[in-house]
Amino acid sequence: MRGLIREVRSGFLLVGVGHVIPESEREVREIIRRERPEVVCVELCPERYWALVEGGTSGGLPLLLHLMLIFQQRLARSTGSPAGREMIAAVEEAERIGASVLFIDRGLSETVRRLAGIPLRERLLMAVQLLIGAVLPVRGRELEGLTEEGEVERILREFRRWFPAAYRVLVEERNLIMAERLPPLLVAGRRVVCVVGAAHVGGLFEILKSRLGQAWFSVTISTVP
Repeated sequence: MRGLIREVRSGFLLVGVGHVIPESEREVREIIRRERPEVVCVELCPERYWALVEGGTSGGLPLLLHLMLIFQQRLARSTGSPAGREMIAAVEEAERIGASVLFIDRGLSETVRRLAGIPLRERLLMAVQLLIGAVLPVRGRELEGLTEEGEVERILREFRRWFPAAYRVLVEERNLIMAERLPPLLVAGRRVVCVVGAAHVGGLFEILKSRLGQAWFSVTISTVP
């Protein structure tokens, strides 16, 4: 299995991973060791990073996110790879080579707030789907294609069709937020590896390529929200 990899410009790579797929962790480590970037960006906020490092629980999360976490943990048991391990690997490799680490995702509390605003019917339908997924048997082999471009696009189409509001909150809004935090690195010409979930690669790539070279990229890190 090979993850989705896109070159935004020379020396700036987007690396798409599967959050519970062992090969993703190995691939992330391999790419960072080979490319030796100056900056490693990860699809995390500080809150989520420390929760992964310290083994934080889902206490205090709303029901929908709690069910998502249970489902992800079940997939992780099927593959033998803890959820988020590939993001921790990216940070570890960055520290090993002396690269800077940049957390580019929206804060968890804001995502929770935004999810609370999606229609009740959609939240209930998602909860039912997650409960079904939590009890059906899953083989690790069935997850191997989750970072292949065609499969990622198919899953995103279905997700958007059935859960349009959740898709907007979990995919589109976060793509925009992450993209807004990357321009200073693009114009600086630094070597960058950006590790994100496979579902974000296509959207991020299109946003960054469309804005590359525009005045919008003159924004400095200190002014990025």
